[in-house]
Amino acid sequence: MTNTPIINKMSERLLSVASLVTPGSRTADIGTDHGYVPVYLVENGIVDAAIAMDLRKGPLARAQETVNGAGLSDRIELRISDGLEKLKPGEADTAVIAGMGGMLICRILTAHPATTASLKELVLEPQSEVDKVRRLLSEIGFAITDERMIFEDGKYYPIIKAEKRPSSPAAHNEMEGHIEPSSPAVLSEMEVHFGPVLLRRRDPILRKYLAWQIQVNEQIAGRLAAAGSGNSMQRLQEVKEELRLLLAAYSRYEM
Repeated sequence: MTNTPIINKMSERLLSVASLVTPGSRTADIGTDHGYVPVYLVENGIVDAAIAMDLRKGPLARAQETVNGAGLSDRIELRISDGLEKLKPGEADTAVIAGMGGMLICRILTAHPATTASLKELVLEPQSEVDKVRRLLSEIGFAITDERMIFEDGKYYPIIKAEKRPSSPAAHNEMEGHIEPSSPAVLSEMEVHFGPVLLRRRDPILRKYLAWQIQVNEQIAGRLAAAGSGNSMQRLQEVKEELRLLLAAYSRYEM
């Protein structure tokens, strides 16, 4: 009896996450859940070995089943870890952090600065507050070098690849225990919200996302304007600013 290839168990979202990992890199999957990404990477020869980490015993037990089923227990190490806590500086080149809220990803990246500073690349799939993740990457010395946007099961998923900036690497101050980038890469407000690479490529899925968000925000603005209360007017101004950015981004597709 043969095991089902891991690719048959993976969503388009996870396959896109895996596609952004640099071949041959030492990879740690943070919040690994079922362990599909590290198994896929090793099984397909993209990386030689990987570390799969999760905060909870339940998901790690599921990952262990996946790893054992693929016959890769000698090449994928599993660890209970709160974010990067159990990853030593220099143990990995790439950290994959997928399927979490943006603020949680930001907390993970700032909680253990020496480990974050030792990484060469990050592959991130934040499911909320993506703008905060993009801002943080700039602050801690990483530059966004690739992006994907996936539409799956009725939801839009942005995926970000960021690499340590060679011209201005993040320096870790061991005395103070924080990351000090020598000069942050500057993203425009539009790039922070919608992704510099996605905008530059005029990504077709991003275009659909922008059109949908414009429609949603126009409907909200109409309801708020009709309400006419003080709180509604304050929120209306916020929605108008969101619309301004959305329309400006959408206009790039008409150039």
